[in-house]
Order: sequence, then structure tokens, then C-alpha cells
Amino acid sequence: MMETIIKGGTLITASASYQADIGIEGGKIVQIGRDLQGSTNVYDATGKWVTPGAVDIHVHMELDLGDVVSSDTFYTGTRAGLFGGTTSVVDFIEARADESLRDAFLRRKAQADAQVVADYGLHMTLTPHDMNKLDELVGLVQDGVPTYKLYMAYGHYLDDGELLRAFQAIARVGGLAVIHAENWRAIQVLVADALHNGNTSPIWHALTRPADLEAEAVGRAIALAHHVHCPIHIFHVGCDASVRRIVAARAQGVAVTGETCPQYLFLDETAYQRPHLEGALTVCAPPLRPLADQRAMWHALEHDHLQIVSTDHAPFTRAQKQRGLDERSFTRIPGGIPSIESRFTLLYNGVRQGFFSPSRWVELCCTRPAQLAGFTNKGNLAIGYDADVVVFDPQYAQTLRLDALHEQVDWTPYEGQALFGKVEAVWLRGKHAIHDGACLLQAGEGQFVARRF
Repeated sequence: MMETIIKGGTLITASASYQADIGIEGGKIVQIGRDLQGSTNVYDATGKWVTPGAVDIHVHMELDLGDVVSSDTFYTGTRAGLFGGTTSVVDFIEARADESLRDAFLRRKAQADAQVVADYGLHMTLTPHDMNKLDELVGLVQDGVPTYKLYMAYGHYLDDGELLRAFQAIARVGGLAVIHAENWRAIQVLVADALHNGNTSPIWHALTRPADLEAEAVGRAIALAHHVHCPIHIFHVGCDASVRRIVAARAQGVAVTGETCPQYLFLDETAYQRPHLEGALTVCAPPLRPLADQRAMWHALEHDHLQIVSTDHAPFTRAQKQRGLDERSFTRIPGGIPSIESRFTLLYNGVRQGFFSPSRWVELCCTRPAQLAGFTNKGNLAIGYDADVVVFDPQYAQTLRLDALHEQVDWTPYEGQALFGKVEAVWLRGKHAIHDGACLLQAGEGQFVARRF
């Protein structure tokens, strides 16, 4: 007797679309076929699509910037993700200067474990004060942390020598480097010039982080990583110049992948010219780019020039964003945009617009992110995989509104966006998680996943 059968839907995987039922038992997919029998718990998915749970490998819950903390907790953020079909996420660890990397991992894991309602993993951030801790990476890989965040910006900025040392250490343990690529030293000069000239409004956030300098940093990171045979993934790509660096490197056989995010697909830099607080809300880094770059991101996804879509979900409230305006400096606006709940449906509209197929949609949002991050049992509808399953209504027409979302933030950049598609039901490891517009899971029912390559 199977615990659950999801019956009558069209299964969408990264390689195929076909009609079949899914049988679930012990948290796993145990049967796929027509007219499955043997369960009293049957969900009728007739006329709907059935996909793997979406995987978001770039989120920031309870991100502490020192004087402001992102507004979604591990509970509210993963719960919002479930409502949007995301069953697994990867967040980040930052060690204190006097703290071992493993102690930082255990501290962050304890913070998440009691709250999560989706499954999760953690990237370890390597900062300048961690350069004397690189021998700890062996133990972290054993703990299921094979991915390492390196910043080329902000207070965690690594210079080229530190980057090279980090890449060497990551390569030795068979890990993956994930990169925030910007030319921080040049940005600091441009910011100082802007402020000196009295240019303090949000548009200057974009003007002081030009696309060609972002692309330079992407190219430099790729070259340094390739030199020591370290696989590298470029986070939040939003400009065509950076895509071209990635494409050129991949054509030469370099082990590099890239992602974009919903904000670079649905927004552009004119958002910074909105009046008052509205112009500050969408400050993020790298910044939103001109409309031509937005179109280039869709093209990049269509042609596999970029391999996945993650969110960089980093929600800050309107009051938190107001800080930069109050202090008359665009540099004081907390950077980040919320989208963990809307990503999967937003990207489905790439199917509706003819940019890619339903299978490519699933590949971008579910299968490839799972593979890239080392979630070996997620991101696919196949026997033996975790029963992370979404029933999706592809014909549902909606206008996205804040009051329909569950993120713990008082704005959405996609307010009023006309969309097709809706997540109808979600299972996490066979547990019915979302049903009839309600979350059925409690805090702590998600699990830490030890990821492996």
C-alpha cells in the first residue's frame, strides 16, 4: 500500500513531458506509471502539470548586515518558498574572526534547524579573516558543505591573491566556488566621486557599478579559478557583458556556470528613477541594468549561456530601505530584493512567452540547481528521488499582489505583474506541504541536507 498517489497529471521533467501517476512511499518516489493503484490517499492532478520541487541555491534568511537584518526568518522564508513551489534552498554561513568554520556551520545550522519548513543546505562564506582556516574545508565537505562563497565586493572582499588561495583550497577538496563578482576597488572610486558631487539618489547605485567593470571581475574570477582547476559558478548575472565572458570561457572548456535572477528578467534600471522610497526599494548588487540587458538575460537562458535561475532572496522592509534616503546616500540603502515565492511562476512565463520549453523551465528552476549544488536526491521526478513534488496549474491567470504572498516583507517588485500559472499543491519528502492555500508543515519539519558531488 503506497502512502500517496498523485494521479492524472502531465509530468514535466528536464528531459520529457508525459502523462503518468506518481506513487510515494517512505518519502521517496517509488512508482511512476499509468493507472497506479494501492493507496487510499489519492490526489487528482488531472489537467495540471506535475513537476519536481523547485530548488533555489541562493537565498539570504536572517542576513545580518550589522545594523540591519533581512526580514525573512528561516521559518517565514522557507514557508513562503513552499507556497511558491520551492522545496529546497541553500543559504549562507559567515564565521566570526575568532570562530572556526565548523563552529560557524554548527551555529548557523542550529539557527535554521528549529525553523525550516523546507529542506536546505548551506554555503560557507570565505572572507579575509578565514584565509588561515582553509585546511578546515576537508571537514566541511564531510559535513555536507561542498560549496564556498567568495566576495569580490563589500567588507568580505578578497583580493586576487586571496581569491587564488581560496580557489586552490576549494579545488583540493573537490568543491565548487560560488562568486559575487564586481570590481570593488573601482566601485569605491566611482562612489566617492558621485557623493563628492552631491549625487546621492538611488540611480547612482547603478551608475557607480557599471556593467563593463562587473564583466571584468567575472572574467578575472574565471581566469584565477581556471588556473588552479577550480569549478566556479557566477551568482546574479544581470548584464550581457558578463554573459559573454561566461560563454567565451565555456567554449574553451572552462568549468564555469552562471545564473540570473528574476529581478534581472522582469525589472530594469528605470526602477531606480521612481520617486521617493519607490526608487530605493529595488537597490541590489549587481544593480538592475538597461532593458537591453534584460532581454539578453532571456536570450541567455534560452541558449544555455546561463544555466539556472536563483533569487538572491534578501528581503528588507520599506522602513529598512528608507535608511539610505534618510541619510542622503544611496550607499546606505540595504541591497536586496524578495522573490523566493514568485520565482517558479515568474519563470513559467518564459514558457508562455516562447523563450523556452516546459522542460527547460524545470531544468532552470529544479533539476540543474539541484545538480549544481549537490542535492543528489532532488530536482527530478524519478524512482528513488525524494518525493518533492509540485502540482502546477499552467492555465491559471493572475495579477501578482503583495497581499497574496507570504514573504515577511511589506512590498514586492512584481506588484501588478500579469502572470499565468499557479502552484496548487506541494509535497516535501512525501509530506503534503501546501494544500488549499494553506501550509500543512510546522517549523522544524524541513531538514538539513548534506550535499555531495
